Amino acid sequence: MKNNAFPAHYNGSQVIEWDYWERQPGCRFVFSLSLLKAGDRVSGKRWGYVTIERKKFHEWLKTIEPIRGIGIEEYSAEEKFATFLRKEVAAGPKKKTVHWYLDYALNEFGLGPRPARRIWEQTTPAAWRKGGRPKKP
Repeated sequence: MKNNAFPAHYNGSQVIEWDYWERQPGCRFVFSLSLLKAGDRVSGKRWGYVTIERKKFHEWLKTIEPIRGIGIEEYSAEEKFATFLRKEVAAGPKKKTVHWYLDYALNEFGLGPRPARRIWEQTTPAAWRKGGRPKKP
């Protein structure tokens, strides 16, 4: 939240600017309860709830690798390729061609063309799926 991956709101309306709020004496955030204690200089109600924008949160969540517990089997080839693609998408614009990514899925993860294409369609944004030559930076 501190890197502004998704905006947070204090009491449903005021956008929290973490750099400013953290420097205020008496300001405290309780993540487990989604509560924020406003600084000592704030008048009125000091404890308030914190909300985040659902759409922005889900966009951010797609970039995070799923947590696996101890003793659970290894990731499947499809999960590995999907995680690889999520990291590539989070890194910025597409750097390689679609065929390169599909060949990578075959060579690195042992995925055939159909499962690799299905995961490509589900994981990448529409701009990555557009045809044509990649634009020069």
